[in-house]
Amino acid sequence: MGVADVVAHATGAERGVVPAGMELLTAFVDIHDTALAYAVCAWRDDFTGAVVDYGLFPAQRGGRYELHKVRQTLRLRYKGTDKEGAIRAGLDELTEDLCGRQWQREDGAILRLDLCMMDAGYVPDVVFEVVKHSPWAANLYASRGVFIGPGAR
Repeated sequence: MGVADVVAHATGAERGVVPAGMELLTAFVDIHDTALAYAVCAWRDDFTGAVVDYGLFPAQRGGRYELHKVRQTLRLRYKGTDKEGAIRAGLDELTEDLCGRQWQREDGAILRLDLCMMDAGYVPDVVFEVVKHSPWAANLYASRGVFIGPGAR
């Protein structure tokens, strides 16, 4: 896929704005020691999708970052916590932000996140606790991805 292909599929909507015609919002959170990577996507009935927002939590300064070089880490944000405690606190804060936010569609309609999946492959006990006890529990799901590397079939 070349640059022209990517541009042809761009929606033209600003970051954080749901493109017209999209009805459903989902998010996915990938968990790491230092930060939480997330993406929010909008969907039509025919499974046409668009990325609405993405990033790392805690937010990083600058437009580019590499996970192994993040400076704003979960442990710095939640001082005095161990790794699991920092991840738990980060998931609580991030899901509150994503699930509690009102997302505006280009036509002015307001949407809320319908589903947020969190990768339970790394710290499953933490993820299951967040899913079980969150005020957003009806929208949260633990999920488990499968890595498929470049040499896999």
